[in-house]
Amino acid sequence: MRIGNPRVMFLVALAMFFGGSAIGVSLPFWGKARVPLNLNGELLDFSNENGPDRRIWSPALGEKRSLYVYLPPGYDPEKPHKVLFWLHAYLQDVGWFPKNVIPMIDKLIQEGLLAPMVIVMPDANLTRKKTLGFTPATQYMDSELGQFETLIMTDIWDFIHSSFSLSENRHDHILAGASMGGGAAVRIGIRYRDRVGAAISAFGPLDLRYQDHMGRFLGNKPRGEPRTEFNRPHLPIARFAGIPIRLRQFAHPLFNLSDPDVAQQIAAQNPQDMLTDLDVKPGEIDLYISYGRFDEYNFDAQGRAFAQLARDRGLYVEEAEDRWGHHTVRTAMRLLPGSLDFINRQWGWIPTP
Repeated sequence: MRIGNPRVMFLVALAMFFGGSAIGVSLPFWGKARVPLNLNGELLDFSNENGPDRRIWSPALGEKRSLYVYLPPGYDPEKPHKVLFWLHAYLQDVGWFPKNVIPMIDKLIQEGLLAPMVIVMPDANLTRKKTLGFTPATQYMDSELGQFETLIMTDIWDFIHSSFSLSENRHDHILAGASMGGGAAVRIGIRYRDRVGAAISAFGPLDLRYQDHMGRFLGNKPRGEPRTEFNRPHLPIARFAGIPIRLRQFAHPLFNLSDPDVAQQIAAQNPQDMLTDLDVKPGEIDLYISYGRFDEYNFDAQGRAFAQLARDRGLYVEEAEDRWGHHTVRTAMRLLPGSLDFINRQWGWIPTP
């Protein structure tokens, strides 16, 4: 595991342990967010959370969608800029990242510690009714829930490239996210590696067909062969405070677990399978995979297995583990400095001493 830049880690520590008062960051996970003030760069609000409805139209979904776009200090509309897509976690409000993380990133860019970049923050939460008593996770997939991958890589991609001055070089495009967004960043990055140079996942689901030596989702000794049976919808895939999250809650209605071809359908959306099925070659995409050792979804085991397969195929992979980490926002914040260092290395940015 790489150690992050000490000054970057110090700013993240301030945000985590002192409520962010020193740099204007707070850490509530839920709730609507207002646009942060006093930035050196500029935050553009294409949402309906802070006054007028400025949401953009998504042909893929047939509805308006919220979006935030951060422009760094010194943004020049006449010059091409590097771009980071941030994909939020399940049920996380689209305004959370702008409120809680952008002020810190803005400060790091202003101080020369982080490469200047445009940051695009789309909304992929479901706006429809709950099913089976809960709100399904879209996983940024094209499914019966909606065309959410197309939302990202067609609707929003076209909007930002026509509205802002962005580099056309794929190496200047990075996808990143946490949890649901982390898995999607890698999956979409692999599929669109002709447009994306790197992907960053903080405790994302990277092997949807993972099983341990006893056929469980939650064991740490991988069986070494993918799961082919998905006919036990009540099988636990996570435990929070002793309360199980079951397979059907994760998979429905993205996949029909009673369909005899469900394993193949899942494989087509599974980053672990996609590495082989799409014949991903060295140099086509770089990866940063991080997780907490005690992840409640066992995404640490999935992350290790995925990273190893990617290395075996010759891909450039950096891997980081938070030794005390869980599937929580605090773990994501502790993993953040390493992700930012990875971005600097990808773009050849040398932080100011």
